[in-house]
Amino acid sequence: MRSVLLPEFQKYLISNRLSEPKVAPFLAYWATRFISFSNENDSVPLDDRIRLYLDFLKVSELREEWQIRQAGDAIRLYIDHFLDGDRTIFATVKGAIPAFLDDLKSDAMKRMRETLRIQNYAYRTEKTYLDWVNRYFSYCKSVNAPVTGRDASDSRFVKAYISHLALERDCRSLNTESGV
Repeated sequence: MRSVLLPEFQKYLISNRLSEPKVAPFLAYWATRFISFSNENDSVPLDDRIRLYLDFLKVSELREEWQIRQAGDAIRLYIDHFLDGDRTIFATVKGAIPAFLDDLKSDAMKRMRETLRIQNYAYRTEKTYLDWVNRYFSYCKSVNAPVTGRDASDSRFVKAYISHLALERDCRSLNTESGV
């Protein structure tokens, strides 16, 4: 877990004994993810954004119930304690998105590696697939694509990336089916 996420929030949690030092980075991670999600859904009232985000974790990311509770606790601690309930400040939080995209890439690569190993893929195949995941996230950064888990895996962005490869990088053999 990246301890550099929201460092002031982490210090606040630890110094006010709201969290164990080993749990603070996880709470900061969830708060950071919510900030990114919230920035993309700023037309929705904040309480509804919180519910939407927790539902998103449950349905789209298939998170465990304890993780959803921890994410909800992190959001409440961030807004109610760290921001002292000042919800107007919340809309102006900046700086969470680049770190979040790196975390999202790390999570995606970890899950892919686990899945490929369970399915007994060759090491070189695993390495190649992970390289393509890395390239995809580099592309997302370069075009400032949305960074929630839902949007990074949205087929529109995948199609845009494939078009980018085909047109700008001249990768013509993206189709894995052979034309026999």
